Amino acid sequence: MAGKHRLIILLQNSVDKEFSIHEEDIVVPEAGGRPRLSGPFLGYKLENYGAQVHIPYKILDRKLVVDPKNTFASGEVLAFLLNVVECDRETWEKGEVRVEIKGMRTAAPQQKSIALKLSDSLYGRIVSLAYSLALSELAPDYYELKLILVDGEGRPLDEAAAKFIISPERALPHPIANAKGFPLSSRFHFHHILARQYDLLNIDDRAEAEYERVLAQAPQSVDTAVDYANFLLKIKKFDRAADINERVKGDEKFKFEYFLIRGRAQMGLGNYGQAIESFLEGNRIYNSDTRLLNSLGFCYYRTGEKQRALETLGSSLRLNPEQEEVKKLVKEIEKS
Repeated sequence: MAGKHRLIILLQNSVDKEFSIHEEDIVVPEAGGRPRLSGPFLGYKLENYGAQVHIPYKILDRKLVVDPKNTFASGEVLAFLLNVVECDRETWEKGEVRVEIKGMRTAAPQQKSIALKLSDSLYGRIVSLAYSLALSELAPDYYELKLILVDGEGRPLDEAAAKFIISPERALPHPIANAKGFPLSSRFHFHHILARQYDLLNIDDRAEAEYERVLAQAPQSVDTAVDYANFLLKIKKFDRAADINERVKGDEKFKFEYFLIRGRAQMGLGNYGQAIESFLEGNRIYNSDTRLLNSLGFCYYRTGEKQRALETLGSSLRLNPEQEEVKKLVKEIEKS
């Protein structure tokens, strides 16, 4: 999503439970505007991959094998990926990315220049390029790789840079990276992730649009149906939530969620008797969910069963005593 964000990555060693944390400020630009660069991303090898597989550091059918320290052996190649985002057709037809590699030593630093034509890659809003060169052409040193995006008249549109090191060693060990890929036929997962992020940010119209897009692309996705139904409950579209929730019916993994959502939808519609039936079904599956207990207690109250309401809400408070709204409801029932 466009804007300034704080990225926090928390890593845990599953064996000895040690933690490591990385924090970084990131800026996601607004869609539209003039062409701009994304990258470069450096590595020591380009591997061929199926074009229909999504995996990190891959464009089209080429995957970049990276070293997080950007340290490479003199006997390896320098491989890099870059993207030109918001590329218009004229820039694609006539523009290019100029690559300038320069050593950092003060005395006679080595330099190399490369020109990559955008039209050598497929046209699209995002144009992706991959390139590699033998590091034996360059002396061991600290280097900067600079990208300059220019239009057909040679006017610069954007710049980006990255640093790397060439070791005098002919070969170096590199860390092993594992990533799980998935077929692009399942790209609806991206829209599901977007929908959840918009939901968390309370951008409800865009969340709803993304959920609907997922349902159109993958109507069989039960995970999406559960998340979408819960979102619809949040924005008080109870009829639609009940409809979407029927896609979950019969799935053993979400059996409890099905009854919980069905009950909350009926409660929102004022059908308290039907809601109680659904909540009781869910409670037989799992009897320690405060969402269910709170909703069930409220429905008992609205149907005049005050004692059952107090007993049910009391069970919820024993599980989590910090529920201030539930405490207020208990007091309200006791006074009525």
